Amino acid sequence: MNPTIQRLKAARLACVDPTNEDGFEYIADALFSMTFHVSTECPTIGIDKYWRVYANPDFIAKLSLTEVVACLVHEAFHNILNHSARCIAGGYDPSRYNMAADLEINDMPKLHKLLPNPHLHPYDHGFPIGKLAEWYYGKLFEKQKEEE
Repeated sequence: MNPTIQRLKAARLACVDPTNEDGFEYIADALFSMTFHVSTECPTIGIDKYWRVYANPDFIAKLSLTEVVACLVHEAFHNILNHSARCIAGGYDPSRYNMAADLEINDMPKLHKLLPNPHLHPYDHGFPIGKLAEWYYGKLFEKQKEEE
């Protein structure tokens, strides 16, 4: 088995282990909906609407098991929160919406603590936590306009 795929599968098992204090067993169904694919075209890790996870082997190799767990949880929440459909329905720019969606996900305290650095967080942009991606999208758009 490919070492990247093996590491992703090990992280998924660690994630749903009820004895792991850094786990997220409550999203086990989502995590086991994922299929894993090695991709050097993806700079880090990503997921599509079909639950296919694309992982860069160099990126995954540099992470601790806990960081890989956090990355899988982060990617799962993109689909749990239906970000792809929300982006399309709102007619949003996909790149900016992905940033806004990352802000929506990464404001969870436990996940924020476990994710590898650097990662996006609302406080880094002067935004409050607990908002939806659409709210963060609007604020990111306003911020970009101010900088121009």
